[in-house]
Amino acid sequence: MDDLRHILPLLIPIIAIVMGIGTGMFSLWIDHRRKQTLLELNHRERLAALEHGRELPPLPVELLCQPGNGAWAGRRNRAPLTPSQQLFRGLFWTLLGAACATALWANVGLAEATWALIPLMIGLVWMAIWALNPARRTEW
Repeated sequence: MDDLRHILPLLIPIIAIVMGIGTGMFSLWIDHRRKQTLLELNHRERLAALEHGRELPPLPVELLCQPGNGAWAGRRNRAPLTPSQQLFRGLFWTLLGAACATALWANVGLAEATWALIPLMIGLVWMAIWALNPARRTEW
């Protein structure tokens, strides 16, 4: 058992990478199986309609190869963010960046605290989007 202790720290990133890639592949496989099942069911329905002399049903939207099908299609179908949601996101990210910068500067040093500029800048961009949005004048 003592011989394996030096290997355990190396297994952590390997397992994390394999699980990360495996999760993405599993998601793609599930989406493929769902589309395959829809296509098979639609094919059976069309064959039954042809056998009985009925009009063919239209193809479902899920089977058409359009951008937006798949796991990330939900965000595109939602309404755009309201100005108050934009302001909330801006304040959240800005305060998160400021808190991380303060904590890192106090505990580690200034060089490491510069990494907190990433969430801080994301927050400032969200607040700029809110400030430039003409719809915010009518919401309040």
